[in-house]
Amino acid sequence: MGRQTRRKGAANILACQKKISCGHYSAAIRVISSSGVDPRNESTYLDLQDKYPSAPPPVVPSDAVTVVPITVDSRAVLGAIKSFQKDAVADNLLTSITGVVNLWLAGKCPNSLGEFIASAPLTLLLKPGGGIRPIASEKTTSYLGDYQFGVGVPVGGESILHAVNILLELKGHSDKMSMLLIDFSNAFNMVSRSHLIKEGDHIGPLLFALTLHPLVKIIASRCTLYLHDWYLDDGTIIGDTLEVAKALSIIEAEGPSRGLHLNVLKTEVFWPSIDPRSTFDDVFASDIGRPSNGVKLLGGPVSLGSNFISDMMLTRVNKTVQLMDEIKKLKDPQSEMLLLRNFTGVSRLYFAMRTTNPAALQSTTDLFDDHLLKYLRLLITGDGAGFGPLQQRLATFPIKDGGLGIYTMADTRTYCFLASQNQTASVQKTILVKKQIPEQFSMSARDSILWQCNRIKHAQDYLLAVPISGLNQCIGPRQFQAVLCYRLGIPLFVENGLCTSCNKSMDIFGDHALHCAKDVGSKFRHDLVRDIVVDICYKASVPARKEVSFGILSDEDKDLRPADILALNWENGQDVCMDVTGVSPFTGDGVRSFVPRKAISKAVSRKRAKYLDKCTSLGYGLGVLAFSTLGELGEDTLCFFKHLKNCLVNNDASSGFGSFIFHRLGIVIQRGLVPSLLLGSQPIALYDFIF
Repeated sequence: MGRQTRRKGAANILACQKKISCGHYSAAIRVISSSGVDPRNESTYLDLQDKYPSAPPPVVPSDAVTVVPITVDSRAVLGAIKSFQKDAVADNLLTSITGVVNLWLAGKCPNSLGEFIASAPLTLLLKPGGGIRPIASEKTTSYLGDYQFGVGVPVGGESILHAVNILLELKGHSDKMSMLLIDFSNAFNMVSRSHLIKEGDHIGPLLFALTLHPLVKIIASRCTLYLHDWYLDDGTIIGDTLEVAKALSIIEAEGPSRGLHLNVLKTEVFWPSIDPRSTFDDVFASDIGRPSNGVKLLGGPVSLGSNFISDMMLTRVNKTVQLMDEIKKLKDPQSEMLLLRNFTGVSRLYFAMRTTNPAALQSTTDLFDDHLLKYLRLLITGDGAGFGPLQQRLATFPIKDGGLGIYTMADTRTYCFLASQNQTASVQKTILVKKQIPEQFSMSARDSILWQCNRIKHAQDYLLAVPISGLNQCIGPRQFQAVLCYRLGIPLFVENGLCTSCNKSMDIFGDHALHCAKDVGSKFRHDLVRDIVVDICYKASVPARKEVSFGILSDEDKDLRPADILALNWENGQDVCMDVTGVSPFTGDGVRSFVPRKAISKAVSRKRAKYLDKCTSLGYGLGVLAFSTLGELGEDTLCFFKHLKNCLVNNDASSGFGSFIFHRLGIVIQRGLVPSLLLGSQPIALYDFIF
């Protein structure tokens, strides 16, 4: 069993890495935390039969259809197909699909195709707590309102939770009221088969809601209630105890004819101040649950007791912490950072924080944030030195504000709750986005420069790149950690170290290592960026050549090559020489006179003074593709890539290449830092641990 478990764990990690490389982060989380698929055996077959009892198939009317059928043309079908994930369809296939669609619309589909069209293959997923969950599809779109909020109503579940908790605060002292939480047995599969409802069907939730709606209307017309809401098969009824009991009687009497059978063992009655009448057997059956401190409703807590809420949230936080421990097994900081930011960190708790009063979350907040910051330290420094309070704060800033976009519960819990209550962008902006460095942090001049540079647009794009090895968008574990340490101002080298290239003194942060005149690192970065730009030009169908020589000589009779990249017919039919230039904010005038983008601006001015007249005399334009070691981009670089983006979109109108090419450039710039950061001198002790 141990060997099978290890084998399944290794398979999950491999599958997770494949999903990450495709940009499917939510699928990666499902894979790595999967309990697996139920084995194909007799026991599984019997479980499936219990979920889907045998029933006669629906009867097809024998009367001839006299209405002229609807027809569609190939353009309408092509538009529908392009809405799918893959949008390339050959003309002959499109013609065939159009014919099939019109055949269905005319009601002439052969009976032999029924099992392929009106059914779906089921994947039998194992539930964490036991049992199976057959899944046919994932999405549903529909409309419905009134007393039902599970279909076509945004954040319907949150609305019900807030309403119930507000009513609990207002009426919880009353000993004449009760709340009934209703649960049906295998609801989606037990309703009348004439409705063709299956759990996981594309339109299943809408059909179920329509089946339930007459029963909901009967309860609303016969009972006087404070609250009567449904989220698909989960019903919540609050009112005078006897009126709630009447509603339960209606469900028991009217439900079975519609395939809605009450699951008594999962049905509960609760109210903070217990009504003595609710304990009578002729009001509520004795086998109905009667929790005393609170209940779990639609995944959120309903209670006036802080201990109940805290315990429930603690369970959820512990599951999130366990998931973090699972992604540690990837041993790939780049992939771990993507998953932590998007699906395994605080984002797993957003629903809980949106539906729970922040005052009840203090203990769980402390637990989660402590684990998160320890994980960040391990991920960035290998549990080494340097990840202090300042780095912790910077790491938990939004990416647009120069951080890593890894949020804590302390920063987000109030925002989440207010956002759910109000659903307004202004509240979100006030609480989360408008962060400032706390006054208790003393920032050095270098720390300030790092933070200002990281906040510039596109500087943090490397964090958003999908790790695709075929596009050179992957960075190894120790390399990615080195990049994060450098950008957060964490020392990389020992004090008083000597550069292995020039034998001069090294700083502990790696600035000298990146810009040593005798080191090949700057040339390496330059060539990486040049090659990636040429590759993107090729994919955008922009003709370009690299390292073109025009026979231009300098005053010292040295060959000048202003065209790292020669873009043909680039601007108004003119060929343009693109000079690739890398700079650092820590070179030149020094930190005391630092101004964001100043280093790039000065580099561009030097290049223009050096090459512009010479290029113009030969009939060429000149552009300077400037970038900094921290990912800042010059104006010419931004314009050039925006033009490339338009060319890519013209080639494939449905593709979102706008951000992709900036992400790709960002990751390449950071990859160019790695050799110098790792080989510039004797690494600090933390690298002995990481490597």
